Amino acid sequence: MKRLGLLIALIVVVLAGRPAWTADSDLTVDLSSHVVEIDSRFTGATLTMFGAISGPGDLVAVVRGPASDIAVRRKERTVGLWLNRDSMTFMQAPQYYAVVATAPVDRLLPADLRAAREIGVDQLRLQPAANNNDGEVVSFRDALVRQRTRDGLYLDQRSTVSVIDGRLFRVTLNLPAHVPTGPYRVDIMLVRDGAIVAERATPLSVVKSGLSAEISGFAHEHRFAYAAIAVAAALLAGWLGYVLFRKV
Repeated sequence: MKRLGLLIALIVVVLAGRPAWTADSDLTVDLSSHVVEIDSRFTGATLTMFGAISGPGDLVAVVRGPASDIAVRRKERTVGLWLNRDSMTFMQAPQYYAVVATAPVDRLLPADLRAAREIGVDQLRLQPAANNNDGEVVSFRDALVRQRTRDGLYLDQRSTVSVIDGRLFRVTLNLPAHVPTGPYRVDIMLVRDGAIVAERATPLSVVKSGLSAEISGFAHEHRFAYAAIAVAAALLAGWLGYVLFRKV
């Protein structure tokens, strides 16, 4: 049934006029959905990439999310308390990054190509905002990667690529509930003998919808009003708590 469903999906892609298979094409790709909507009940989503390959080869898929400046802080124990001390900001680092492949990417592609294309979490070019000691940069970079990996936002794995009959493929990726919103880019590459012989890119959008989208839009368009409402709500909650517990 899974094979039949995948074959039907490929036929639909071609008939619908999406990225089509031409006579000299080695790779055809599409997504189960190009838009992921986040509402108040969102608990995560599964992104499915599917397609077909012509001839032998391995597959590498890279999903890269919106970029922003990300600050990493180091905590130190002071007088029995853990307090933020030093910090480092990495400029325009991807908020989300995932790479999946049919085999470890360091076995599929040479190091110089992986570095040039930023294929693999270890190859991300994370640039600090200011000049720092090289040892400090490595330490904070490792901390950033550990934190994002722990949160499910940086992924480097190989277990979610399925190839059927050496021709059809399916790649599944689980997006966490706190996946950042914004524009994403999905790149799927066909690799042979250490070289990328075919590549397809397709956009993906993660957007808020429903009440959460309205609240987010109001917060961005009316920041001062939103802040005033938040403060008033906090004060009201505190006052109600005081009244209720005073009578207990």
